[in-house]
Amino acid sequence: MHDIHQWSVDAVPRIIQNLKAQGYTFVTVSTLLTVQDGGAKAQQVYFGR
Repeated sequence: MHDIHQWSVDAVPRIIQNLKAQGYTFVTVSTLLTVQDGGAKAQQVYFGR
């Protein structure tokens, strides 16, 4: 998805709504990197709901 395509821009609110309904939470990258065990670590994959 790219914001150069209007259909992508138009789809974002519905995508976010559906993901939130499934239990996902949206945070900034800065928040994400400081939340998990004191910060991001090299060679580590992070995921969650």
